[in-house]
Amino acid sequence: MTSKLIDYFNKQPRIGVLSTASKDGMVDSAIFGSPNMIDEKTVVIATGKNRTFSNLQENPYAIYMIMEQDTEWKGIRFI
Repeated sequence: MTSKLIDYFNKQPRIGVLSTASKDGMVDSAIFGSPNMIDEKTVVIATGKNRTFSNLQENPYAIYMIMEQDTEWKGIRFI
C-alpha cells in the first residue's frame, strides 16, 4: 500500500491544499502543487516565511488534500 500511496501523492498534474493551524487555533489553507512524498513518513514542501510556515513551526499537525481531474474530479486527504 505504501508504494501506491507515494505514487498517488506524487502523481502530476494535481492541485493540493495544505491546511494548517497556529497554536491559537487560527486556521489557514494554501494551494501547493509541488509537494513530494519521499517515504511513508516524509513529505517535502517548499514554502517561504509565510503563514503556512509559521503555523507548521507552532503546530506540526496539518492536512494536505489532493485533487485531480480525470473524467471527473476525485481526490484524497492526507493527515
